[in-house]
Amino acid sequence: MAPDALDVNVHPTKAEVRFREQSLVHEVVRRAFIEALGRSGAPQLQLAPEHAAAGAWTDAPRAAPIPGILAGGVYPNRWTPFDSRREGTLAQGGAVVAGPIDIKPMIPLGQFRDTFIIAVDDEGIAIIDQHVAHERVLFERVMERLTTGALESQRLLVPLVLDVAPSAQQALAARAGELARFGFEVAPFGELTIRVDAVPALLDAQDCARALLALAEDLEGLDRGAQVQDALQRIAATTACHAAVKANYPLTYEKMAHILAELRATAYSTVCPHGRPVMLRLTRREIEKNFDRI
Repeated sequence: MAPDALDVNVHPTKAEVRFREQSLVHEVVRRAFIEALGRSGAPQLQLAPEHAAAGAWTDAPRAAPIPGILAGGVYPNRWTPFDSRREGTLAQGGAVVAGPIDIKPMIPLGQFRDTFIIAVDDEGIAIIDQHVAHERVLFERVMERLTTGALESQRLLVPLVLDVAPSAQQALAARAGELARFGFEVAPFGELTIRVDAVPALLDAQDCARALLALAEDLEGLDRGAQVQDALQRIAATTACHAAVKANYPLTYEKMAHILAELRATAYSTVCPHGRPVMLRLTRREIEKNFDRI
């Protein structure tokens, strides 16, 4: 790596260095992970009892990965009726075909540390990151809405004025047209500030400033000649991230069930737009094996 690609002045004792174009590096790595993980199934947890000797199960058959997310058999839902209309298709060999994946409904049992949804179906237990799952749902919803027009916007009674770096101001101003489709109305306001007159309706007021600052950083890493679709996807991902439910936030049963139902109808739902995994699975076979039932 060329020496001028690193910033060595970020720490007084040189305890750390940073990439000068960290957004660009992040984007390259993010796209590589999404391409590699986007079509894979949810990762499975592998447990071993404390008394098990090393290599005791070396020859035991392993549970095959289940394609898609929230996969499994039909489980008798005790609270809501099963809706069999949502169906997807799987190609021969388990590859996902375009459209919602053939995934069965799950029963949310509760939350762990107000951050992870614990749910079950007939094939095992799932641990779902509530923020990442909701972010994926919102991203798909935003991108679908853009095909029919701009997102709903809300004008601010008092314009929001943000202090930004010159490069961030330039990045936001250069993509003002794309931002407007998402409900953002921004314009330069002096040399180091921007004025925000409107924001997307799906964003809470307290999240607007953080979302725009994150967007500025994301758009700085986007090449000036990048396609409009790339910019739209970048903006959609950041907007969805800031609009999604947060970690350490308690959810009602209805909200958990809603997130799982929406995720079930979402394409490529094993990862969020930024490449983070949505869910971990502990299969029924793995549970029974650890309790010496098989």
